[in-house]
Amino acid sequence: MNGRLNEKTLRMILAVGIVFLLMTLIQSELLLKILLLLSMVFTGFLLYPYASVRLMAIRKKFFGPLYGYRNLNLSLTGERLTEIADSLQALAEGFRTKADSVLGETDKNRLMEELSDKLCRECSECENCWSNKMQDSYRAVCELLELACRDGGLALEQIPQGMRESCVQAERYVAELNRLLEQEKQNRLLCRQQEESRGIIAEQLTQVAAVVRKSSRVLCGKEEVTELQKQALANFLHAERLQVREIALFFDRESGRELRIVAKTRRGVCARTKVLAEKISALLDIPMLSSEENRNVVGKDYAEYIFYEAPRYHVLTGIARCTRESGECSGDTYSFLRSGRRDAVMILADGMGSGVEAGRDSTMVVELLEQLLAAGFEESSVVKLLNTALMLRSQQVKFTTLDMGIVNLYTGNCEFVKAGAATTFIKRKNWVETITSTSVPLGFLDEVDCETKHKKLYHDDYVIMLSDGALDCIGLQEKEEYLEQMIAGMTERSPQEMAKQIMEGIAASPGYVPKDDITILVTGVFAA
Repeated sequence: MNGRLNEKTLRMILAVGIVFLLMTLIQSELLLKILLLLSMVFTGFLLYPYASVRLMAIRKKFFGPLYGYRNLNLSLTGERLTEIADSLQALAEGFRTKADSVLGETDKNRLMEELSDKLCRECSECENCWSNKMQDSYRAVCELLELACRDGGLALEQIPQGMRESCVQAERYVAELNRLLEQEKQNRLLCRQQEESRGIIAEQLTQVAAVVRKSSRVLCGKEEVTELQKQALANFLHAERLQVREIALFFDRESGRELRIVAKTRRGVCARTKVLAEKISALLDIPMLSSEENRNVVGKDYAEYIFYEAPRYHVLTGIARCTRESGECSGDTYSFLRSGRRDAVMILADGMGSGVEAGRDSTMVVELLEQLLAAGFEESSVVKLLNTALMLRSQQVKFTTLDMGIVNLYTGNCEFVKAGAATTFIKRKNWVETITSTSVPLGFLDEVDCETKHKKLYHDDYVIMLSDGALDCIGLQEKEEYLEQMIAGMTERSPQEMAKQIMEGIAASPGYVPKDDITILVTGVFAA
């Protein structure tokens, strides 16, 4: 204690000495007053060596969370995910091979050597054929190989008369050549099957790499907001008697703001996450929601809590459907779902024909699509995987059309994905826009090239998706024009009533004959 007092005394003497020395040197009254004020502050710090610590304590009282919390750094995680995606893609490329279906010059030379080693080397006429008549023999064998490769085999009658008379091994030569060609055919068939299997594995690895890369883009694409906003949030959370260990506030143009905190409550405090979301909304002046993954109440142990900006739009849906006149089960399958918190997805699949079998195929497509979207696969990847599944499911020819619309509830942007699907209509007040497709259905070709189009949707817009049967049953040449005029004239705002009216309008169309199952999906987009 005495040491501290002595130290304070020395500091005071030094400070006072410095002040009086400067005051004697400066004649200006204003400067003297300023110097006196600064000297008093300086003297205070000298007299109280722990004043800075006390100041930090005061600052911590008002900005408590700013001391001890860490920023959640997602960029490093995103970079690591990118590296993993690149590795998966490189592995996928290693599985991609291309087997030649036609014998090349190297293969023909190899067959010629095998035939010569087996038949000609021990033949009594070998010296005569491959020494005295080497050019003629070589030319004759090349012609036989070309003929055999072209026809897939060789008959004894196809050997030139001169060679049949001169070659004592002609009959064995033909038999051995056919055997080698059949063996080569089986080997190439096996290589082809292996190539297809490796191609499937490569495609799956590619799509998994795409999912990982998408996650990386999501993490790296988030923009951190200003430190001032984080300070305000940290102060607010501290005032709510929460102890925050980590905090991050991000902004994404495609999904709005997102707040992530790792926090716990102080002793004796109960904080409901929904109530906390409302208070955060008032603080940021932005509607925020508590994530479904959050606990209902902030616990006494550290845990992560996520709050995200409420979507700008919401959707309402309507459905109307009927089966073919003689059908009991529809071949059409539809689904409405949410993909994460950002996207609303409309799906309509139409199996080939109608009835139970067509319904089974379309149901499989929709269920797989839901699972793949939930797993985070991109739309283009999903379509390729679905096409592969249909191609491998059965040797029978099975086609399924796919019509999908993905609405971003934050921006209103809608992505339409079509594979052999019918025309889609977008109604905006009294104006109607059509989206058509020339792509083939899923399961038609080994590689599918679906069509993707993007449209901006606004409040009170409606998206009408139809199965093929809705157009086929209209007995007019201008089927789409008929539907377009009918939809444009509607004043109904309920998606369900609109779907019902469209079905009634189709049934009342000139020459109406139900040739196929009919399904009508209507999705209305409204501002939240």
